[in-house]
Amino acid sequence: MRTWCEKNNFSHYVRYYQSLEQELYSDTLKFNFEKIPLLISKYANRFGRNWWLPLLCIIGVSLYLYFMAAFAYPRFTFYSDFGKVIIDKFLDGHIWTFMLPTHRLSTVFPNNTSGWVIFIDFLQRIVSGFLIYQFIRAFRFNFQNK
Repeated sequence: MRTWCEKNNFSHYVRYYQSLEQELYSDTLKFNFEKIPLLISKYANRFGRNWWLPLLCIIGVSLYLYFMAAFAYPRFTFYSDFGKVIIDKFLDGHIWTFMLPTHRLSTVFPNNTSGWVIFIDFLQRIVSGFLIYQFIRAFRFNFQNK
């Protein structure tokens, strides 16, 4: 099917059938170093066919890591009103700022000295940067000129 679509200049279907071929090829491979990039592409955006998956993962992982960093933050205590602190941070835009890989840590967590907060922030930057790349790749795959 892919060669027929290539001959008739159906570029969108060529990309679709190519992603199906990659999926079948990844299923037939035994686990080795060649399969690792295929598994990452399969679970990150289904070989470019699903752009919602990385977008939802960016939001979910960032929120999870934000709450982990909030609990690791030295000035955060369980005795304070947890709901008020989270709502204030949400309304101030700290959670949405945390989702960007180029944010300043001092904006989200001022006067930070905790090593765990810095580590969680570093981990979030790597994960969100990777997921943004996967989102752009899948979005281009689905919405290029057909």
